[in-house]
Amino acid sequence: MQGPLIRALRSPDRFPRGQHPKTRNHAEAVTCLGESKNMTKTKSSGVPELRRLKLKWTGVRPLIMHSARGVDPENTQVRQKQQLQRKRTKSEDDLLALKRLDWELGLYWDPELKLYIPSENIERCIVQGAATIKKTKAVEGAIEVTESNVQITSARGEPYPDDLDALYESGRFQFRHVIRIPPRTGSRVMSIRPMIPTGWQLLFEIEFHTIAQAILEEAILAATLIGLCDWRPKFGRFVSEIV
Repeated sequence: MQGPLIRALRSPDRFPRGQHPKTRNHAEAVTCLGESKNMTKTKSSGVPELRRLKLKWTGVRPLIMHSARGVDPENTQVRQKQQLQRKRTKSEDDLLALKRLDWELGLYWDPELKLYIPSENIERCIVQGAATIKKTKAVEGAIEVTESNVQITSARGEPYPDDLDALYESGRFQFRHVIRIPPRTGSRVMSIRPMIPTGWQLLFEIEFHTIAQAILEEAILAATLIGLCDWRPKFGRFVSEIV
């Protein structure tokens, strides 16, 4: 089995030569998936055994969101945005409303959970980590986040405020950048995306097959350097630990 549960990667020999060179200088604390008192086993009807593990990801870089709600033609806010975009001459209020709509449509937001991340995003992040060590197939069919959506909390484990007006107007939850519409050939316009400041946390449970346990640790380690959501790896990076 692996060594201590939480280990600082300070040795360049952590990975064999030629494998995942990005991690050689990475000194962040990460968690190993060895035997843990917090690891639970579940019986599977098939041959390999299933285990559950509770993980905490803490952001060391801001998290940029980009929900797919903005491409839903039946969404009320999408229709409002389309109506404003059809105007040939837009007032200052129209332009401000468009920016606000862009921001809200990019949010992962639920009335009960508040800010959240879909479990698919977390699973995809781990699978992308596995791809860097050429273990994509071994991991993508062997892991599952048990919740559909995972709430984002502050570093103290507290939910963020549920007042969207306050979040938007504070400016701390906005990421402004210039894009071209259409891409590459169009004119440059300012875009606003939702951004969660450094220190965000995700606490979730993952179910995995024991057959993938040996490589899951390296896949999660690689995922911490790839990052979560948009503008990776500049944004969305985190450290991972067992809780």
